[in-house]
Amino acid sequence: MTAHLDSISSGDPKVRAPGADDNGSGVATLIEAARMFNGMKFKRTIKIIFFTGEETGLHGSRAYINDYRQELNDVVGVFNLDMFGYDANNDRCFEMHVGWLKSSNVIGGCLADTIEAYDIDLNFEYLIREARGSSDHVSFWNEGIGAVEVLENFDTHHFVDGCGQSDINPFYHTENDLLKAMNTDTGHAIAKAAIAAVARLAEPVAP
Repeated sequence: MTAHLDSISSGDPKVRAPGADDNGSGVATLIEAARMFNGMKFKRTIKIIFFTGEETGLHGSRAYINDYRQELNDVVGVFNLDMFGYDANNDRCFEMHVGWLKSSNVIGGCLADTIEAYDIDLNFEYLIREARGSSDHVSFWNEGIGAVEVLENFDTHHFVDGCGQSDINPFYHTENDLLKAMNTDTGHAIAKAAIAAVARLAEPVAP
């Protein structure tokens, strides 16, 4: 599970770049996952990784790839949580950026199946050709490792039963990216789905 800690604003980011949505939403989810998984046992290892330098060129995830290259063959997949706390129209729809790798489809499929299995009130667009390459999941794609980015309804796609028009946070990369603008109910549901999907993929072991 990955999320980037750094934030940026169109003003002076050294003075004010609160980043509640981008990417406090992802960071908070990783913290909650660490709390929930504490004491649990899984067949597979779960790594919870907070990256820095995402906003200025994916520096943290690229450094991780370089520093832990010997472990990459053992990576089953990556859930990259980056900015999913805004939902002004309350349609509970988000984007799942899966891309072309077959191994990414395993991760995307796990998340989609988890939402269905637990009847989580969410809608999503499963993006392959339209998948964005602008967050830390790309560092893993470049190594042939399956990875999916979880993102709010950032772009307009014209899918039947999709998210429809873009519902991007208007305060994205500004000094007003604050909690008060977020839809915490939708964000919480997405966080639950991601945590549950990671647990399912790691296969819990009964105590």
